[in-house]
Amino acid sequence: MDFQQQESQQSSSVSAMAKIDNDPNFVYVREYYAYKFQIRDDNESFLLHFARLIQQFIVDMELLAERSITVHEEDLNAISLLNEKQRHAFEIISHRIYENKSGAFFVDGPGGTEKSFLYRALLADVRSKGYLALATATLGIATSILPGGRTAYSRFKIPIDLLEGRACRVSKQSNLAAMIRESKLTIWDEAPMS
Repeated sequence: MDFQQQESQQSSSVSAMAKIDNDPNFVYVREYYAYKFQIRDDNESFLLHFARLIQQFIVDMELLAERSITVHEEDLNAISLLNEKQRHAFEIISHRIYENKSGAFFVDGPGGTEKSFLYRALLADVRSKGYLALATATLGIATSILPGGRTAYSRFKIPIDLLEGRACRVSKQSNLAAMIRESKLTIWDEAPMS
């Protein structure tokens, strides 16, 4: 093969590449496999895949919102205004929190005994030290009392229609699971008794 034939083959391959690059249907192999690796062929529809991406984005935004909850001065001052029984509960719970010991506490009392006042003081104390504290309630009205409050159904992705075999869909690797693990305190006001 002489020099002119080789040069003409190179120029024709370059012009062919230019035609391919202008073709809207042309896809490079690298782009094709990058696309295929994102969407798996395991009977999962594109909409389901997209829904999971959106759900993950929402959880990321929830984590950002949890970290940016402002602690009000009145809630921090509430710690010094606790009565004797509230102070006792506050100290026991705080002791467990800051020694990294797990625990579950049940605060009981009739309406009007300022349980929410204790919860606000605990949330303010933990958040003011830079830790993550989650405030949840079963009823929507109770969530409005707690700073950063959310319904438990929304926070923990509890299905409202509880049919047999249905459970919360929180994978161990999700950001929601990481947020739950990272939280120093989770308050569930008006927890269901059954």
